[in-house]
Amino acid sequence: KDNYLMSPLSIAYALNMVNEGSNGQTKEQINNLLGNYKINTIKNIKNKINIANGLFINNNRKDIINDDFVNTIKTKYEADTIYDEFTNPKVINDWVSEKTYNMIPELMDDLDSELLMIIANTIAIDVEWRENFLCKNTKEEKFYVNGETINTPMMYTNEDVEYIENRNAKGIIKKYRTYFLNDDETINDINDGISLEYIAILPNGDLDSYINNFNRNELNNLLESKNDYSKYDINLRLPKYTYDFDYDKFKKDLMNLGMVDAFTPYKADLSNIADDLYISEAIHKTHIELSENGTKAAAVTAFAIKANSVFEQKKEIDITFNKPFIYIIKETNNDNIWFFGKVTTPMKWEDNSSCETNYEG
Repeated sequence: KDNYLMSPLSIAYALNMVNEGSNGQTKEQINNLLGNYKINTIKNIKNKINIANGLFINNNRKDIINDDFVNTIKTKYEADTIYDEFTNPKVINDWVSEKTYNMIPELMDDLDSELLMIIANTIAIDVEWRENFLCKNTKEEKFYVNGETINTPMMYTNEDVEYIENRNAKGIIKKYRTYFLNDDETINDINDGISLEYIAILPNGDLDSYINNFNRNELNNLLESKNDYSKYDINLRLPKYTYDFDYDKFKKDLMNLGMVDAFTPYKADLSNIADDLYISEAIHKTHIELSENGTKAAAVTAFAIKANSVFEQKKEIDITFNKPFIYIIKETNNDNIWFFGKVTTPMKWEDNSSCETNYEG
């Protein structure tokens, strides 16, 4: 019922980095979750598009980490590798804030000093519409939600909007500007730039039911329909919005999708990083601002990795000497028994109620 926002691309980046350290059934489960999702190399555009990977390593435990894993993350994912004392989260929080254009100022409230490392990805965009909404056309209009009415600033345009529709839903596509690596917009080759688009969809029926059944085929079917409406003029009214989202069920949902072993102590196989590790925490946070000029959005995905406890928790046994018993006092290193006794009548409570003793040590 609330606003939410996730970044599949950020999640995929972070999962792929974790997968570099996995083996066995743990790797199989992550591969099954990722499916055919492929990550293309995306170059950053200064102040407009920023994708960053980070590997934060506990400086006190760095010696147990496989160097090949660290080198793979640095070279294949161009990750910043940062060694920290893990006494507080300031270093990683500052990194996330910088990489997300300060839209996500904090990843963690505190930091477990027992963590071995944190694997993180951030994505941030600050992009303008190819054709802006004019501020003079923004009016206060009603927005209906859960049987209630909200007055909201509604933007209007009839420029640069494509219409899509199938039997399940209708919607629009609106383009952002294309941004080029060298800021030279005279380049004709589209491969030299990054183009994004905004797609809004209105289901015909219940929104939650539509979301639960939404998949790649449904999206493709909608996008293919735009050609059928290419000769139409589209009058678009779209509300402005901004919010933050903290995906507090991220770990639980990943496990429900089959990625179980990686989060299970003594069962996770992250042996390409080091032996006896598991993922203790999964974090996904996002932010978005949509206005007349364009869209600012950011995401961070992080996996905290911890070593299994050296000592397994012992099983508990309850025993109460509440009937006659024997006892022995002997030397530890041989069989010389110094005392052997039996207790049939211990002291009564009133005999020792003050817990005093004549023993002086």
